[in-house]
Amino acid sequence: MLFSRGKGNLIKLIRGAIDDLRLASMKVRVAKGIVNEVRRSRVDKLLLQTAFAGFPIPSHFFANMYASSSLESIRKAIKKLRRAEEVINERYPHLYLTVVKEVLNPCIGRLEELLGSKERLSGDEVIKVVDEVSTQLSVMLNYVEEVIQDY
Repeated sequence: MLFSRGKGNLIKLIRGAIDDLRLASMKVRVAKGIVNEVRRSRVDKLLLQTAFAGFPIPSHFFANMYASSSLESIRKAIKKLRRAEEVINERYPHLYLTVVKEVLNPCIGRLEELLGSKERLSGDEVIKVVDEVSTQLSVMLNYVEEVIQDY
C-alpha cells in the first residue's frame, strides 16, 4: 500500500510540473500575442475601450500580468521537480543516476537559469526553453512509469 501511494505521488508530481510548464508557455504566448496585436494595429483598443468607461487600462498591463504569472508557474514547476527528486532519492534510489542526474537536474538548472537571468529575455526564448524542458520531462515520465511499474 505504501509503495502504490508513492508511485502515484511521484508520477503526479512530474505530471504537475509538466502541466505547470505548459501553462507557463501558454501564458507567455498570450502576452506575446497581446503585445503583437498592439504593435500591428498601432492603436491600443483595450485602452480606448476602458478609457471610455472611465478607467483606462493599457494592454501592456495585461501582457505584463500574463508574463509575471508565467514566471510563477515556472517556480511552481521547479518546486514540484525538487520534491520529485526527494521522492526518487527516498523510494527509488536505483533511478537516481538515470533520472535525477541525467534529466531532472539539468532541467531544473535550465529553468532556474531562465528565472535568474539578469538580461531581458524575449518571449520566444522563454517559450523555447520551457517547451524543450517540458518535452524532456515527458520522455522522462514515460521511462519512470515503465520502471516503477516493474518495481
